[in-house]
Order: sequence, then structure tokens, then C-alpha cells
Amino acid sequence: MEEAAEAERANPTKKYLEIPELNAPFKSLLAALLTDAATLKFGYQALIEGEKRDGMSGKLNEFNQRHRIWLAECDRFVGALKETSAPTIVLEAVVPALDQIADRIASSKTRHRGMIITTIVAGIACHPIAQAQVWKPGSAAHRDGGD
Repeated sequence: MEEAAEAERANPTKKYLEIPELNAPFKSLLAALLTDAATLKFGYQALIEGEKRDGMSGKLNEFNQRHRIWLAECDRFVGALKETSAPTIVLEAVVPALDQIADRIASSKTRHRGMIITTIVAGIACHPIAQAQVWKPGSAAHRDGGD
């Protein structure tokens, strides 16, 4: 990904050279959105890597709340761009970029949730009660009339 960004900086495509500069309020809003997106992405990554460390589990609710706020702020930002009749080329660049960032954050969030579920399932499977023979209809104990 970094290589693609460097290649674009070294030899920008003509389409992006035609994008008008955002005004100061939109620039600062977009900068804040991008900063918050990085914080969320790296925060979820830290949760994934620090799953077994103390103090990290309490952060999940905080990051989930921040993620919901970030998504709402993205929607407001895009809505404001549309209300000000931003040039189509700006919307064609900004909206897909924010969508891609949102997808990456959601992917990190999903990976974290998957790790939690795996950890819980592994913990349950290791529990002595889970390892005991459980009566199920159709099992040998059931067919033999056992309890």
C-alpha cells in the first residue's frame, strides 16, 4: 500500500491534479476524520495484539463507541460537501476514500471480534464440564437408557 502511495506521489495521475483544494473548514474536518480513522485502526490492531495483556479488554467498548461516532461524522462531512455543491471530482475522490478507510476499520474490528470468539470457544472447550461426556439424543448413553 505504501509503495502505491509513493508511486502516486512521484507520478500523480492527471485526474487528481484537477481536484480543487478544499476550503479551510473542510480541510480541518477531513484532517480530523483521517486522524481519528488512524487512531481507530491502530487501536483495534493493538487490541488484537494485546488480547492477552491486562487492561486491554476494557478498551473495546471505548473503541466501538468512537467507531460509531466516526461513522456518523463521516456521513455529516459528506453531507456537508454535497450541500455546498462541491465539485463532482471532489466527491468522487473523497467519498470512496472514506468508504475504503471505513472498510479497513471494520475489518480490524471484525478480526478483533473473531479473536474474542475463538478465545471464548477455546476456553469453553478446555473447561472440565465441556470435556465431560454430554448426554445427547441418539448418543450411546441415550440408546442404552443411561442418564
